[in-house]
Amino acid sequence: MEAILNIVIYGSLALSFTITFFAIDKTVQRIDRRTKKLELCLDLILNKLELEIPSSLSDRVKELARNPQTKIAAIKLHRTETGVGLKEALEDIDNFLAQNYPDG
Repeated sequence: MEAILNIVIYGSLALSFTITFFAIDKTVQRIDRRTKKLELCLDLILNKLELEIPSSLSDRVKELARNPQTKIAAIKLHRTETGVGLKEALEDIDNFLAQNYPDG
């Protein structure tokens, strides 16, 4: 009898955790979609007003980023200086290069 009760309790807990996990996952996905939409709107507004967000790159990072052979060092230094992740650091460097050196 006790074994059956344990199975029911653990099964209920597992089901509760699964439902909670999927609810949280759906919420995170919804927030992610809304964030991307807001970023797009902000980009459109900034472009319409002909405004730019100032670069967060230090002068040393910019100097390293200009040289393709030291781009990785620029990404590492930017991450160290700001604490951003690899993806964001790469995007920051690529955006800086695209804005200042559009021909590559």
